[in-house]
Amino acid sequence: MIIRKAAQQDIEPVKTLLAESDLYNADIDGDAGQFFLIAREEEWLIGSVALEVAGEAALLRSLAVRPEYRRKGVATKLVGAIESQAKSQRVMSLYLLTLTAADFFTARGYKHTDRAQAPVALQATTEFKSICPASAVCMKKKIG
Repeated sequence: MIIRKAAQQDIEPVKTLLAESDLYNADIDGDAGQFFLIAREEEWLIGSVALEVAGEAALLRSLAVRPEYRRKGVATKLVGAIESQAKSQRVMSLYLLTLTAADFFTARGYKHTDRAQAPVALQATTEFKSICPASAVCMKKKIG
């Protein structure tokens, strides 16, 4: 498995993967302040994760892994790689919203937090404003 930065030609396959994983993808264009990493197995896209940076905070989003590759460490490797990317950009705290993966992120050091405690710049993202419902769990991890 290879993890690398997504190129423009990867964006449509990423959007397809997100749609197949029941994750929103309409705001993804590869040039909207999002940094995507993808996991590939030979020529196959098997996973993705993204980062939206807003100063010292960032939103971790769009974590998806093809069903046949789940429970094989792909998501954990993607999260580790995006955390490293965030650190290299001097991000101090990562936030995320999830409806289904709170246990996964808790096991990786993320803590539940009040959505209103997220930085204003993150609350202004499409993810916070309209994509994820109020029922989504907000989580935070200090990485810096």
